[in-house]
Amino acid sequence: MANRFYLPGNWQPGDLVPLPQPEAQHALRVLRLASGEQIEIFDGAGRAAQAELQVESSRKASVRITNSLITDVPSQPSIAVALAPPKGDRFRWIVEKLTELGVDRIIPMKTS
Repeated sequence: MANRFYLPGNWQPGDLVPLPQPEAQHALRVLRLASGEQIEIFDGAGRAAQAELQVESSRKASVRITNSLITDVPSQPSIAVALAPPKGDRFRWIVEKLTELGVDRIIPMKTS
C-alpha cells in the first residue's frame, strides 16, 4: 500500500503541486522517501489520486498527480438501534431522542 498524504486544493491529473510543509517533512525526514516514489494523496472531501514525489530540497517536495482515483465516501454512516421497549410511555421518549440524534432505523425487539 502506498503512503498517503493530505493535499488540500483543487488538483487534477498532470498538475505539479507543492506538498504542505508538515506533509513534506513527514515524507522526507520520517519516511525517507526519494524522488520518483509513488504515493497516494487525498483532499479530505472524498477525492484521492496517485502521484509521484518530486523532492526539491531537504525540506520541500512537490507531487505530480498521475492518476485520479474515484472514492465513494458516504456522507454519513447509517445508524440502526435495536432495543426492547420499556414499560410505560418511555419508549415514545426514547424514539424521540434517538431521532434527534440522527438514528436512521429503530428496531423494537421482543425479549423474554
